[in-house]
Formats: sequence, C-alpha cells, structure tokens
Amino acid sequence: PRPEPVAVEAAGAGDAPPLLFRWRRGLHRVVAAEGPERIAPPWWQALSATEAPLPPARDYYRVEDAEGRRFWLFRLCPAQGDVVQGGAVQGTDDDWFLHGLCT
Repeated sequence: PRPEPVAVEAAGAGDAPPLLFRWRRGLHRVVAAEGPERIAPPWWQALSATEAPLPPARDYYRVEDAEGRRFWLFRLCPAQGDVVQGGAVQGTDDDWFLHGLCT
C-alpha cells in the first residue's frame, strides 16, 4: 500500500535504473529494465502552489532481477532549480523506493 525504501548498491549512469539494489534483506541484480517514465504534478499546479509545496516528480522503472522477479521502482527527482550534473537527474541511495511487484 505504501512505497518501501530500497538501498541502491550500484547505480546506473545518468537516469538509468539501479544495477543492484537491496530490498527486505535480499540483494537483487538487475538484468533488464524499462524506463524511466516520469510522473509529476501538473505544471499549472506549481504556478498556483501558495500553501503547501507539491510532491516531487518520480521517475518509474520496471526492472527484472537475475531470478526473473519483476519490480516497479521509482526515484525521487530533484526539485526544479536543483543542480543536476550533465543535464541528467542524479539520484542518491536514499532516493529509491519499491512501489510494487509486477506479475
């Protein structure tokens, strides 16, 4: 029901999915991935946001590990105006979450 944090132990370059992540004490080596697919609040809400800040955008990935298990992961994107390197979103280990399992 709620996204769970995952520890990324080997990150892909730029906006690539993680190469290796740990979730619930299990280590998962990513062998296939699709994404990113960015989900963000509508731009017009950002223009009129005067009370509470909008939630950050998320980049979603569908990944498969070496055992054939499929996961739906996302990374929080930096807020607009944050510095990014080389024009790509740079995630940190704390920015990744598991949102669901794919069947």
